[in-house]
Amino acid sequence: MGLLRLLSARASESVTASDLARESGYDETLIGTNLARIMRMMTALGLATETGYQSYRANARTICQSGPGSIGGLVIAQIDQYLHQPKPCATDESPASYTFAMRETLWKTLSTDRQVYYPVRERLLLLSPTNLEQFLKPFTIVDIGGSQEVDLQRFATALPDVPCELILQDLRETVNMIPLGLDPRIQPMVYDFFTPQPVKGADVYYLNSILHDWNDEAVRKILSNTAQVMGLHSRLLINEMVLAETGETLARADMHMLMWLPCNGMERTRRQWEELLGVEPLLQIVAALAVADSDFKL
Repeated sequence: MGLLRLLSARASESVTASDLARESGYDETLIGTNLARIMRMMTALGLATETGYQSYRANARTICQSGPGSIGGLVIAQIDQYLHQPKPCATDESPASYTFAMRETLWKTLSTDRQVYYPVRERLLLLSPTNLEQFLKPFTIVDIGGSQEVDLQRFATALPDVPCELILQDLRETVNMIPLGLDPRIQPMVYDFFTPQPVKGADVYYLNSILHDWNDEAVRKILSNTAQVMGLHSRLLINEMVLAETGETLARADMHMLMWLPCNGMERTRRQWEELLGVEPLLQIVAALAVADSDFKL
């Protein structure tokens, strides 16, 4: 993309994401998505200086790394072939890097390769527990894309005597792998979250680390399917990372890049979350609560 070169050529001034998208020759739909994602990582690595929201300036490291020799060492194998595809940076139309390299989607691999799937599942168990103790009357929680028990079983174990209906929704291949011995209040249900939600008027709909796997178009579909069945009393709980608008850490910027490579997903800022919630019917953020000892917010 030549970002280091473009920044170095205008080293005396701040350059916006819009300027970089235009001057690099890529589609300006990159603004706020892939280009901003790349620049968030570059500034976290010290390869450029962030001067404001989606605004950047070259520093000494930018200039040092902008020469042909330095850039050559950063080129990824097959990137030229990948970028010559039609609209290679349009995440809703182009395959993810994982799909491009492996010739199948990440989800296909996870559904067939248990050696890949189970380490992911074990890491999910390390996420901070959901705290829903305020719901001490009969209620219904729908865990959308809830995998094999993680959060609902933890909830049921913590509150063994609370009368509730806990609905665990996921694809058939995942539901078929649910282990025996779950709390009897947990009801597995086969469901694809890109289709209309069958459970109407639940008290809580819960999405834990689902939306960062998908591009904006897919996320709007998931949110809209959920919003259409919510009652006035219903709440949607979203457990996701919320990126800082500026000055993000390297670890979190790295996670942002990591979600792009396997599945064209992304981490998002609060501004981006608010834009995504503008579905029909309209959703809005009531609160953003930090989860202790975690990068995630709810």
